[in-house]
Amino acid sequence: MSNVVEAYERTIAELISEKEILIRNHEAECESLKQDNEINAQHLESLEKTFSNLYAANTKIDEALRNHSQESAKLKAQIKKEELYRISINEQLIQKSKENEELVKICDELISETN
Repeated sequence: MSNVVEAYERTIAELISEKEILIRNHEAECESLKQDNEINAQHLESLEKTFSNLYAANTKIDEALRNHSQESAKLKAQIKKEELYRISINEQLIQKSKENEELVKICDELISETN
């Protein structure tokens, strides 16, 4: 009977030892998972800041593009206005040149008639 009790006590001691090893392994694994979780949380926070900064930068770029488009449209309108003005001035020059030629002819005729 004492052999049975000794075997029982040995078995109980082995089970307790195995249980303690399992508990230590589980605690180590939990600690490792907590550290991984903290690292992942920090990484996520960093990514959130980065995306926030990218969003702000994209907003500034969009605003700059809108401003550029508006300025470009204004400049194109000014160019068109100046082109129309140049065409008008050119037409006036042509008309004045014709008028001048006619006046020169009239003057020449008057001069030749007086001679």
